[in-house]
Amino acid sequence: LVFGLNITSIFLEFVFGALLALLTQSRQFSSTVGWAAFLLGVALLAAQIFYPLTEFLPRSVFSGIPATFVVFGMVVLPQRRLGLLGILGDASYSIYLIQIFTIPAYLKFLVLMGVEPSHGELLGVLNLAVTAAGGWLLYALFERPVTQALKNYASRQRVAEP
Repeated sequence: LVFGLNITSIFLEFVFGALLALLTQSRQFSSTVGWAAFLLGVALLAAQIFYPLTEFLPRSVFSGIPATFVVFGMVVLPQRRLGLLGILGDASYSIYLIQIFTIPAYLKFLVLMGVEPSHGELLGVLNLAVTAAGGWLLYALFERPVTQALKNYASRQRVAEP
C-alpha cells in the first residue's frame, strides 16, 4: 500500500494500532508471546542504529512495524506500576499533547546555543527527557487537578439528580 498507493506512513501506523486493538481485545496472549514481540521490536529498532533503513523504506516499515511489536508486547504483558514508568504512564497524554511545543522549542534552543547536531541520538534522548518533564508538569499542574474537579462535579450532579 505504501509503495503503490502513496498512502502516508502515519496512516498505516494508525492502522497498525487499530489492528493491535482488535487483536488484543478478541484473545489472550501469553507473557512469552508478549516478551518475544517486545524484544523483537526493540531489536529491530536498535539494529537501525548500525543499519539505517530510512533511505530505503518508508517510515511505516522501518519504524512502524518494530514499534507495533513493542506496543503489542507492552499491551500483552501483565501491567505493573513501576516507579518512574508509572508516573510517565499517568502523564502520557499530557506528554503526547505537549510534544508539539517542546520539540520545536528544544531545537530552537539548540540553534540559539550553537549546538551542532552531530550527536543526534544523544540530543534525541535529551529532547525526550525535556518533553517528558514538560508533559509531567502539564499533567501535575493542569490535567490531574482538572480531571479531579470534573469527577467531583460529575459525582455531585449524580447525587443531585432525583
